Amino acid sequence: MKTRKILVLALVLVLAVLTLFACNTKEKEPTVLKESDEYIVLKPTSDFAGKSLLEFMDSAKANGELDFTVDNTNMVQSINGIANPADYSSCWMLYTSDTEHANTAWGTVVYKEQTYGSATLGAESLIIVENGLYIWVYTTF
Repeated sequence: MKTRKILVLALVLVLAVLTLFACNTKEKEPTVLKESDEYIVLKPTSDFAGKSLLEFMDSAKANGELDFTVDNTNMVQSINGIANPADYSSCWMLYTSDTEHANTAWGTVVYKEQTYGSATLGAESLIIVENGLYIWVYTTF
């Protein structure tokens, strides 16, 4: 009788561990989505709320999700190998769902049927908001 209780308890414990493992191995949604070479969507996790977008980008770079360079003023110069030319006839433009720091008069982009305004701050100054969406688009003028 005692052996049977131990076996049942062991079985329950094994099932609990397997269930926990199965829940934790569920794939996480990526935080950097590459819609195309010239259209990169950033979806920071909630642990980045209150930090700058540049801090999130640095983390994504360290994780191998994103590659980018900035100049000495922290202006983004290239993303994933596509660089702004010296004459800035094309450049990476930032759009955001953070309406407090977006200006639709400066330009918009549509993503999944939502319109996002051009960011009024650069990545080093733009503070991530909970559930914020940030979109880099390589634009030619």
